[in-house]
Amino acid sequence: MGIVKDAKIARTCAKKLLAKLGREPTQAEIAQAVAKKKAKKGQAAPAAAAAPAAAAVASSPASATGAAYLAAHQVACTRDGVSDDTAIEPVVAFADAAGLFGKETADRLGAAFAAPTPVQAVAWPAACSGGDVVALAKTGSGKTLAYLLPAFRAAEKALATAGPAVIVLAPTRELAIQISEDATKWGGALKTVVVYGGADRRAQKIKLKQRPACIVATPGRLKDFIDDRSIILTGVACVVLDEADRMLDMGFAPQLTAIVEAMGKGARQTLFFSATWPTSVRKLASKYSASPLVLSIGGSGEGSGLQANKDVTQTFFKLDDSEKDAQLALLIDGMADTDRMICFTNTKRRVDYLAKSLWADGFGASAIHGGRIQAEREEALRKFKTNEWPLMFATDVAARGLDLPDVSMVVNFDMPRDVEQYVHRIGRTGRAGKSGSAVTFWNPAYDTECAGALAKIARGAGQAVPDWLDEVAAKGKGGKKWAV
Repeated sequence: MGIVKDAKIARTCAKKLLAKLGREPTQAEIAQAVAKKKAKKGQAAPAAAAAPAAAAVASSPASATGAAYLAAHQVACTRDGVSDDTAIEPVVAFADAAGLFGKETADRLGAAFAAPTPVQAVAWPAACSGGDVVALAKTGSGKTLAYLLPAFRAAEKALATAGPAVIVLAPTRELAIQISEDATKWGGALKTVVVYGGADRRAQKIKLKQRPACIVATPGRLKDFIDDRSIILTGVACVVLDEADRMLDMGFAPQLTAIVEAMGKGARQTLFFSATWPTSVRKLASKYSASPLVLSIGGSGEGSGLQANKDVTQTFFKLDDSEKDAQLALLIDGMADTDRMICFTNTKRRVDYLAKSLWADGFGASAIHGGRIQAEREEALRKFKTNEWPLMFATDVAARGLDLPDVSMVVNFDMPRDVEQYVHRIGRTGRAGKSGSAVTFWNPAYDTECAGALAKIARGAGQAVPDWLDEVAAKGKGGKKWAV
């Protein structure tokens, strides 16, 4: 009972300090507050509460303040199906990360961000222990730095080899490019190269000859370079699979198998990062990792069900296809000058049609889908991020992983193919602690199977559900892809 009682005291102190300071308190501040509170009651503060997080690794149990942080951020830790919520000591302040990544990196992090995000706070000590890790957290949660910094740490400790020490796999070209930019920014002297399909293969091959320490790649293009012996992977110390479920959905399982086999049977660390934990990814993790520590942040874990971001307001309109254009126009007319919108459709043709129509009406609008050449997709992302073109029309190529800050609204012009994609789409807004709005056009002619899932997801996030949607949900059973 002692650790539970101490955790409750620490949680109370942490909440009071958060309100007082206007930021996440450091472990030292929480420990000091706990000590004062316990001293008033004539109790000795637990020695574990004062231990700095920088010294913690995944094998060290959480202190009272660490346990309080895990509880406050709904962090669940499991290994081999067994719960262990005291498995790690979270790094709740960048100063505490100096012991893991060095003071220079810790100072840079502190200058760039207010505090570690929950996924960073728990993934850093877990991954730096050297074991395999699965981290599940909502989009916009800081997952990229959560795995890059431990991967670079592993690279620095690895023996010099002819090939890369770190491989990061991503499902799309855009996400791979985004990850490589962060890797270059935070990798220090470690050189990073990005390779992906749709670009000049010869130019990428030349870059690989520069012997980069880190390669960020899409699975298909990396396998091409393995097949023509342009790259040797037997010296890889850490492999990261970002958005692993998306890669499986896109049919990359054979390429992933070939890539892992090319790494040989040597010791290496495997890190899985994703917003969801479907059966397909669980099987992948069990196949390519050894008893990974599974970290679920914010209720994304086993048995919790798929959940939407509570910072996103969900609104539903009952419309047939002939009414959608007019409703979209009303939403755009209501946007402020600083607002940005992503509108998702299911076909390339509709993406192009909507983008051209809005462009003709004088709006800055871009189109992103698999049929666009890479240069066009990169320009669209760049213009959207700078708000030069505040409207983006896209297929699901833009639904996951991409860092598109300050998106005010997401519109589901067409219903996504399944409930997971719905959650990922609306997760493009309400990121990094900000609020957002998601609007879904529901067509009574062919969207009835998803009514139950939409109602449950919305209600689970504390959103109002229209009566007509509840009525449809009560009448029928959802399809397999919309089971929640």
